Amino acid sequence: MNIMESFRMALSSVMAHKMRSILTMLGIIIGVGSIITIVAIGQMGEQQLKNSISGGNKAMITMEFGPPGSSSLTGPVSAPPQIRPIDVERIRQLPYVKSFIEQRFEMSDVVNGEKKVDSVYIRAGDLEIFDINNLVPVAGRLIVQDDVDRASQVIVLGQDTAIELFGTADDAIGQIIELNSQPVRVVGVVEEQSTLGFTMQTCYVPLSAWEAIFPRAAAFSQYAVIATDVEHVTEAGQNAADYLNETLVVNPEEALFKPTDMRQLEQEISSVTTIMTAIIGGIAAISLLVGGIGVMNIMLVSVAERTREIGVRKALGATRGRILQQFLIESMVLTSLGGIIGILFAYGLTALVASILGYEFILSVPVTIMAVLFSSMIGVVFGLLPANKAAKLSPIDALRYE
Repeated sequence: MNIMESFRMALSSVMAHKMRSILTMLGIIIGVGSIITIVAIGQMGEQQLKNSISGGNKAMITMEFGPPGSSSLTGPVSAPPQIRPIDVERIRQLPYVKSFIEQRFEMSDVVNGEKKVDSVYIRAGDLEIFDINNLVPVAGRLIVQDDVDRASQVIVLGQDTAIELFGTADDAIGQIIELNSQPVRVVGVVEEQSTLGFTMQTCYVPLSAWEAIFPRAAAFSQYAVIATDVEHVTEAGQNAADYLNETLVVNPEEALFKPTDMRQLEQEISSVTTIMTAIIGGIAAISLLVGGIGVMNIMLVSVAERTREIGVRKALGATRGRILQQFLIESMVLTSLGGIIGILFAYGLTALVASILGYEFILSVPVTIMAVLFSSMIGVVFGLLPANKAAKLSPIDALRYE
């Protein structure tokens, strides 16, 4: 009996006891599906977090100001020296630098008559922030250069804020609202951005109108460098930092400009999410072991049911190795089928989670292959005892079995 015939016999045995086979495979299906789904959700969340940090723009690197050796993760960021327009223009002419962006942030209530949205994230910056964050208006328009030149008190609302204040995004266009007790006109509405399923209501105003809208706010800006290409992000950030430190910093021993290496931050995020995913995935893998015990149990039952068949085959010349091979293959077929069904289950569940949370769909091919191989290995390990028991049966005792 060759291996292909053994596979055909194994499939016939599985199909002959459909309900028993399905129940046996259930532990494998749940185990494989859970591992693949958990890893996929971890990878999707990691990618979403990385995109939120960089605004989806891998060519951007932020600039911070603080004591040497500190970072935004390990220490407070100091108020930097004032960067002049001439400095911005010179930085934009440095090698590998495409743009240098100034941004300001504030939390404020947004009021429309008696309706109010509390603690909205107000963001001001150069026009490039709309491109960096891939913002597209769902109603009206974005802030344009004319708004910046005129220091117009206009605002682009987040969609959730617009709906709370006006009912629909279209109804918000052209309306006058209050921001920090200052009148501003709504010119556009954009879709809210989310991070790991959490949405922060964000609105946008021209940077040139910031002083008029928030006259008592701290005059503190944050800066970001956009590189000409992804490969030279580090060089662009370092060139900008070197210029600022040489031109504006008086005491570099106390504080200086430093580019925040987003790739290093992404590596830290990856290490954390990998550890968490591995821990949760390891817990899910326990169900595979439970499924393997179920396979061993059902294979022991199969050996008992087919004792006379084993005796006949041995009497006709089947060797111990052939009998062992037959039952091992049958065990592997059960776990491999469970693994394949588990992949389909994981694919559907992962797609559903990605759709609900708005994540980019990711399914790890290496993890999928490893899960199926692991399930097949479980079939070998837990099928070895029943297969060995069948192979060791005496032909005479097997033929006498009732």
